[in-house]
Amino acid sequence: MDLHMDAGVQGYPYPWVSWSHNDLLLQNTSNVDSQTSLKIRNVTVSKGGLYTCYAKNSAGHHILTFKVYVEGTDFICMLDSFVRVDVTCQERETQSGGEDNYRIRGLEFR
Repeated sequence: MDLHMDAGVQGYPYPWVSWSHNDLLLQNTSNVDSQTSLKIRNVTVSKGGLYTCYAKNSAGHHILTFKVYVEGTDFICMLDSFVRVDVTCQERETQSGGEDNYRIRGLEFR
């Protein structure tokens, strides 16, 4: 089973993008593809944890965080993930203090 996470990175100049898993930088391997989306092939329990997409250009940087839970070897459950910055998202919520939170829903699992 594979896991796909899409960060929807945009910007000019186009940002440099990196991904980390539990604060360790991910490198492209035969089991991991990353650019603006991250694909983890052959997901196991050890692939659960905190995934972060970091995008940076001369205008600034943005961070997108996903919490991933893997139960057993055949089932993946992703809790709501929160975008801490202004990126493309599917749903926008405004808190009572006027601060925006972004929530990612409906990520694709294959």
